[in-house]
Amino acid sequence: MPRAQAAFRFHPSAIQGEGGKLMGMHAANEGFVRAFARHADVERHYCIVDERSHGESFARLVQAERPQAKVRAIDRRDEGAIAEPGCGFWMDPQIARPLWRRRAIGPRSYSICGLTHTVSSASCSSGGCPITPRQIPSRCTSRWSARRGRPAGAST
Repeated sequence: MPRAQAAFRFHPSAIQGEGGKLMGMHAANEGFVRAFARHADVERHYCIVDERSHGESFARLVQAERPQAKVRAIDRRDEGAIAEPGCGFWMDPQIARPLWRRRAIGPRSYSICGLTHTVSSASCSSGGCPITPRQIPSRCTSRWSARRGRPAGAST
């Protein structure tokens, strides 16, 4: 049986190290990647990057926890390559765009998951638009959303 695996959408500014901002979500992102590197029983660690240098930063982060780890950087424009690990993992709540991009190769080609933080920017917590029609809730159950005037069914 194949092991569970994920490709982390990675940008060096999303972590605390290498000049990243010292904020809670940056420390959480870095801690999550380090913990995965340390404890995941995988043959290879994957990242989804904009530039080759970002893959090198991810490799340094992973190899600080597991020096012999193999790392593969996937160019973010190569949607089909994300199917190899089987899951794209976004370290922020903005996963609508990759969901729509994945449609070009098929919604079952790989899964997408994400990590939300309790401290999110205004754009992350503004409700935004639904990701897919099936993900629109029938009614708003969040008091927080209701107090901010979001329409029933708005994403929270």
